[in-house]
Amino acid sequence: MARHVETETQWAAAARRLHRVRALPSKAAKRARGGLRVLTVLLVALVLAFIVWIPVELWGGRTRAEHDTVRGQSVVGAQPVQGSR
Repeated sequence: MARHVETETQWAAAARRLHRVRALPSKAAKRARGGLRVLTVLLVALVLAFIVWIPVELWGGRTRAEHDTVRGQSVVGAQPVQGSR
């Protein structure tokens, strides 16, 4: 299937030579076909990352609270430790 592509010759000052410029038809300049597929993969990856991250945060906070309680420190309403004078 042959497409009609218009070409134009322009002077390139930086290269000091003539070169051809092609004008793409509007249908050829549209986004790639796989754009929606890539967006779907990225969104699914983001959702899966949140599904994994939320339980890890909850487990980490609970473990930190248990660790502080074992050491004799209370997480909620902690009293400052006073030094000896």
